[in-house]
Amino acid sequence: MLVIYSARRDYLLAVAIQTIAYSGMIAVMAITPVAMSDIGYSFDKATLAVEMHLVGMFSPSVITSYLIDLVGGSILLLVGFVIMMFGSLLFLANDSVAIFTTSIALVGIGWNWAFVPTSGAAVNMFRGPTKVVAMAFNDTVMLTMVAVVTAFGGLFYSAIVCCHGHRASALFGSNCAH
Repeated sequence: MLVIYSARRDYLLAVAIQTIAYSGMIAVMAITPVAMSDIGYSFDKATLAVEMHLVGMFSPSVITSYLIDLVGGSILLLVGFVIMMFGSLLFLANDSVAIFTTSIALVGIGWNWAFVPTSGAAVNMFRGPTKVVAMAFNDTVMLTMVAVVTAFGGLFYSAIVCCHGHRASALFGSNCAH
């Protein structure tokens, strides 16, 4: 009975970590092009920032499994969250395209290293038909929160920029990510 409880607790923790990582990443990814457009940057420059973010999200996958084996999933996910936080806080440095692009790329790298280890752990906790149900629950919880964050991100962004300016919106992204 204790083993079943422990597996459920670990599984729910993995679901929670994935949900936080994905929601934090999507909050920053959704707001960045809007903020860049509001400041006056062209669509092409905002697109470049998002493209570099996507490179940051997926290119580390080439070495992520090696890093999980090397340092462990728990350490890698902590490193991922630190990188996400650093990337989010870097937005506060200034409003240059270089800062926007570097910041959002770092958030992408951090997301990969926070998300992949917990995703793999959740998949490996179950066998057979139970595995399918567990992953369906995982994806439903995670993607529902992502939808909520995306849907309300624009409202939060508008409220923050209205009251505190564009740099405060980067801090909002940082707080969402962690």
